[in-house]
Formats: sequence, C-alpha cells, structure tokens
Amino acid sequence: MYYAYVPHWSASILEVGKDAVWLEVPFTALPEGQENITEQETSFDGKNLGFAVDKVKVLANKEFIDNNPAAKRLFELVFIPIEDINEQQKRIYNGENSPEDIRRHAEEWVKNN
Repeated sequence: MYYAYVPHWSASILEVGKDAVWLEVPFTALPEGQENITEQETSFDGKNLGFAVDKVKVLANKEFIDNNPAAKRLFELVFIPIEDINEQQKRIYNGENSPEDIRRHAEEWVKNN
C-alpha cells in the first residue's frame, strides 16, 4: 500500500488498474471549512476518493503576465495531460534532473505535441 499524489513519478511506474487501485470511501465527509466541497469534486474515474481532487494550473507572476501577453495566452490555451507530467517527473527521478535536462524535456514535449 502506498499513498501518493498525482502528478507523481510513481504513477508512471505503478499503473492504476494493473499494479495499483484507488481506494474509495462510501461518502464524502471533510473537516470544518471544507464542507462546501461536493462528492463530484472528490470523485475521480467514478470513485469517491474522500478528498478534493487536485487541479494542476499555471501560476505566474502578475508583472510577468502583464509584460508578456503571448505567454499569458499560451498559459490559457495549453493543456498537459497528467500522464505526460508523471512521465516527466519519472525522468527527473531517474536522474535527468539538471536545469538543462528539464529544459530538454519541455522542448521535446512541445515538439511532440
């Protein structure tokens, strides 16, 4: 049994449905301050995980965005599948972790997508 968040390199090694399964809960019951989160927001692939499913979004400095409208538009349009993020994190885990490696990963992804 392991606990991990996604995206994470382990998700590209331990395949859901083959090597791992999502644990389910019978209903959503969150602590005070999170009672407005719905079962729809705690469900993934038809399974209630019991906690809000994370959404990966771009976070950028406002000054940068104001000075780079093309980058702002790119951030609004781009979608990177979670499987691709997991795979890239696996490459970092396997030692391709220098700034040059990470830039190469990004350039390869852009070229292929």
